[in-house]
Amino acid sequence: VYLWLGNVAESRRHAAMLDELVERHGIGTWLPIVTFCRGAVAAMEQPGRPEAITLLTRAIAQFRAHGHMARLPWYSAVLAEALGQAGRFEEAAAVVGEARSLATSQNEKWCEPEVLRIQASIATAQGRPEEAEPLLHAAIDLSQEIGALSWQLRATHDLARLWKARSRPVEAADLLTSALARFSEGFDPPDLRAATGLLPELQR
Repeated sequence: VYLWLGNVAESRRHAAMLDELVERHGIGTWLPIVTFCRGAVAAMEQPGRPEAITLLTRAIAQFRAHGHMARLPWYSAVLAEALGQAGRFEEAAAVVGEARSLATSQNEKWCEPEVLRIQASIATAQGRPEEAEPLLHAAIDLSQEIGALSWQLRATHDLARLWKARSRPVEAADLLTSALARFSEGFDPPDLRAATGLLPELQR
C-alpha cells in the first residue's frame, strides 16, 4: 500500500522489517517479495537506478522459481517501468508485453489498467503516441469498470500529458478535471499532486 501511495520512507521501513523477519525465520517463500520490495523502493528513490533493475529482475526470477504467479503481472510491470526509465526501451516493451499477457491469462484485472498505462508510457517514450493513446483509453475504461480510482487517475494524467504534447490542452483539461472531481480533500499522494499540478498548465 505504501508503494502505491508513493510513500518512500514508509515503503523503505516496511521492506526492511520484512527483510529482517524473513532472514530471522528463514521463510523462503517470502524471499521474492522481499527482493521485489527492495527493488521497488530503489526505483522510487531514483528512477532507472541499476540496483533497482537488478533487484526487480532477480525477484521475477525468484517468483517463477517458487511457482508464485499471483500478482506477477504487476511485479513485471514495475520492472518494465524501471527499464523504461533507464532508457532500455526494447527490454521494457518485451517485459510489459509479457505482463499484459499474464494479466489476461490469469484474469488479474485488478492490475491490468496499470500494466496498460506502463505499456503506453513505454510506447510514448519510443516516439509512438499513436500506439500509446488507445492503451491509455483502455486503461481508463478498465479502471472505471473495476472501480480502481488510483489506476484511473494515473492513466488519465498520462493521457492528459499526451494530449497536451499533441496540442489538445482543452480536451486534456476537461478529462483531468473530471477525474480529479472523484477525489476528496485530505488525500494527497504523489499521483494526485502531479495531476493537480498539471491542470493549471492545461487551463492556461
